[in-house]
Amino acid sequence: MMSKQSKFQVKYGQWSTDYIVVDGDELEKLHYAKKIGAFFTGKYGDVDTTKIVSVRPDYKETYGAMPEYQLVGEDYDEMYREFGDISAMIGEAKERAEYLIQTNQKHLIGKGVKIPELERPKVERREGGVRSIGEMLTPE
Repeated sequence: MMSKQSKFQVKYGQWSTDYIVVDGDELEKLHYAKKIGAFFTGKYGDVDTTKIVSVRPDYKETYGAMPEYQLVGEDYDEMYREFGDISAMIGEAKERAEYLIQTNQKHLIGKGVKIPELERPKVERREGGVRSIGEMLTPE
């Protein structure tokens, strides 16, 4: 049975057991705590953010699979349909946390608010307008 949240492993040491599991909705708080060097406490444990080695998707935990179960392509497809690109969520959460810090909106970190500025198309003109594909293909 698949979990209701995507799950991530936060590795903080050299041993295979040196990690905690973090829900997808806690990633922004984790990145904020890491940025300021604070201690992070989540639903499944806590960690000194200065010792974090990596943050990566935990597909087995997200899927709800037993440790001995080997995930197959259909399992990954099902997770993608349910949660989208789980690996991209790490960068998106970091970008959201940094934006909220820079705009002095720290109280919104981890609340899941919409940020229209981060949802704009990435290809823009120097003047700030978005170019269509047709404009980019025609010579100027």
